[in-house]
Amino acid sequence: PYTLALDYISPPDNDDIESAVAITDQDLPFRGQYSTYGARSDASQDACGLSSQYGIWFSYSTAASEQPLILTATTDAQYDDIGIQSENADGSFACVAQAGTSGSSIEWTAQGNVQYYILVGVNAPDMGIYFY
Repeated sequence: PYTLALDYISPPDNDDIESAVAITDQDLPFRGQYSTYGARSDASQDACGLSSQYGIWFSYSTAASEQPLILTATTDAQYDDIGIQSENADGSFACVAQAGTSGSSIEWTAQGNVQYYILVGVNAPDMGIYFY
């Protein structure tokens, strides 16, 4: 006899760019615990061309004319990436910066009234990572 169980894995709430967790100046310093477990491919939305295509999204904008920032994601995975992209006036996206997240940080200067999207991802759909 066989016993078979099949269940649906729900994707994270911020699995795509449209449902990115919004971060503003008032939220800084921002910290939170998140997981990529169940994330679907982001290849079609990733302007940075990350090798880690299964991820979760965050967004950031500032009202200041310029805001120097440092982004660090501490994860429990060895092979993961982080990319920051901005939205152009025509709705397309441009890569601003990218790095591996294993102890890496990204520094950039956010320009006022520009929407930035941050993708933290892993390279396989079942390698859910937890980070803070």
